[in-house]
Amino acid sequence: MRRRAAALAAANPGRVGLCLGFLCGGGDWIPACAGMTTSIPSFRRRPESSPPTPQLCQLGTTDRSSFRRKPESSTLRPMKQPCVYILASARNGTLYTGVTSSLIQRVWQHKNDLVEGFTRKYRIHTLVWFEMHETMESAIRREKAIKEWRRAWKMALIEKGNPGWVDLYPGLLD
Repeated sequence: MRRRAAALAAANPGRVGLCLGFLCGGGDWIPACAGMTTSIPSFRRRPESSPPTPQLCQLGTTDRSSFRRKPESSTLRPMKQPCVYILASARNGTLYTGVTSSLIQRVWQHKNDLVEGFTRKYRIHTLVWFEMHETMESAIRREKAIKEWRRAWKMALIEKGNPGWVDLYPGLLD
């Protein structure tokens, strides 16, 4: 993992990563854009009263002055707005309705099968519809309402905004 981290640091200078030295025993790195993992690696507990916390560090450097927040125009900045979304396995295929505060990150997790359960089991990876909301409460209410809908109503909603059932995820990254 250290060789891979060194290669990542060399290939991506200036990107922020997560120091997992307390887990792996030697300061291994995981890039911040790697997403979430489904399990935590096993490790021996140190005789400390409280568990150590991960430290955000700059890949490839130990200079603490580089730990400033990235500018708002950063291309890696995820979209942080409550959102209801529908994923599909294919046109007229299996549908999944979800809610999130970070659509780009959540869809990436679904596409890379990091989310265990329904979407991994039925290979549901195509973002076919989404709707932004002002608050998480309104997004959750809308998601629950859509989940109660008949399948034909969901299909009509998708057809209205995305008649070709094209994957909308690449458009979010632009």
